[in-house]
Amino acid sequence: MSRAWVTGTAALGGLIGATLGSTVTVVGCRPDSCVISAGIVAILAALVSAAGVGIVMTLVVRSLEEWRAAEAEGREPPSAGCETPET
Repeated sequence: MSRAWVTGTAALGGLIGATLGSTVTVVGCRPDSCVISAGIVAILAALVSAAGVGIVMTLVVRSLEEWRAAEAEGREPPSAGCETPET
């Protein structure tokens, strides 16, 4: 189930990245002069944004699984790791 969420979210991120990359390229060009450039930028933006969203979603899913495993075992769930000791 979690892999479907990661894949779907990464695909959506890629689609949004492609749209933004293509739009920014087309806005910066004269009409009908950057069709190939817009396509190339759209593909690159889609790959980069899908990879970024995929990485973040994978980390989120792993963190939630670790949290749930700790609760199931009766341990205290992991903290952020940046707490200071109380004195």
